[in-house]
Amino acid sequence: MKTYEKVSEILQELSGIEKIGLEDHLQNDLGLDSLDLVTFLVSIEDAFEIELDESDMNPYDFETVENVINIINK
Repeated sequence: MKTYEKVSEILQELSGIEKIGLEDHLQNDLGLDSLDLVTFLVSIEDAFEIELDESDMNPYDFETVENVINIINK
């Protein structure tokens, strides 16, 4: 799953946590704060060469790793 691998790699860099699971909550489990979430959004756009819709740009809508992957694949 290439999408998962890229997302996981970005999250590992931001959180410092090596093992990232699909059900991990970005804030509660991985400890991302608001600045980390914005950095994450920008990193996602760069890594996947996409531009997220404005409706997808609220970093607080990204609750779990799986939510992020679903938005990317949309």
